[in-house]
Amino acid sequence: MTKKQNEKLLAEIDYEQTKDGIIVCKDGFKAITYTGNDFLKLAAAFHVDANIYEVDNSTVFCEMRKK
Repeated sequence: MTKKQNEKLLAEIDYEQTKDGIIVCKDGFKAITYTGNDFLKLAAAFHVDANIYEVDNSTVFCEMRKK
């Protein structure tokens, strides 16, 4: 059991369904991985200016501003 599971921050992981960048928990929660390009594609649908910031090669932020 992970520290997050011990602290009740994350339910038990369903290892059979967890794959391809998606973590699935037995309570139905899903954590999905998005790349900077995924965010840019999403932003294009909203006609906004978007900037991608990546921290420590692990966390991606997308800043969107109205045009």
